[in-house]
Amino acid sequence: MYEVEMKLYGDSCIVPVLVVPGQRDDLIIGTNVIRFLIHQLKVTDDYWHLVYSGNPFPECGKFIQELPDMIGTVKLRQSVTLLGKQEHLVWGKLSNNVPMSPGSTVIVEPTSSKSMPRNIMVGCVITPLWDDRWIPLKVTNLIAKPITLKRNSKLADVSPCLAVEDFEVFQGTS
Repeated sequence: MYEVEMKLYGDSCIVPVLVVPGQRDDLIIGTNVIRFLIHQLKVTDDYWHLVYSGNPFPECGKFIQELPDMIGTVKLRQSVTLLGKQEHLVWGKLSNNVPMSPGSTVIVEPTSSKSMPRNIMVGCVITPLWDDRWIPLKVTNLIAKPITLKRNSKLADVSPCLAVEDFEVFQGTS
């Protein structure tokens, strides 16, 4: 693994690069770099001109397309008992058919599913997406009695995060 300084589309960045013996591609630019570039490009007039001009460069289509609103829903893989009036670190997992890019930053928020367990609060977390699909959750039992969450309980929704500023709580703060 090396840290390489790159200049892409006029922006400089330091990128972690994994050297893989036998790899046939010269260089694969990951979503961590692409998302950084999109974030940087959105403040330029060239980006918006490209988006609204009917895209004269078809090869740019995938690069500038919008990110999905949600990556997937996190479920528990085993039942968990939460002690009364306490905060817990609970690990849930995304399903295997969810498109993902390991290392990307994601926002984990309480699920909008109607089957969300009652009397608990799931905290918003910004975390890297691991390639094993496990997601850390901050879960608080709001009542004094212990609560057991069943296996396969839907607890959180995972969304892409370009930058912490994209998270509404941080907008307008310094």
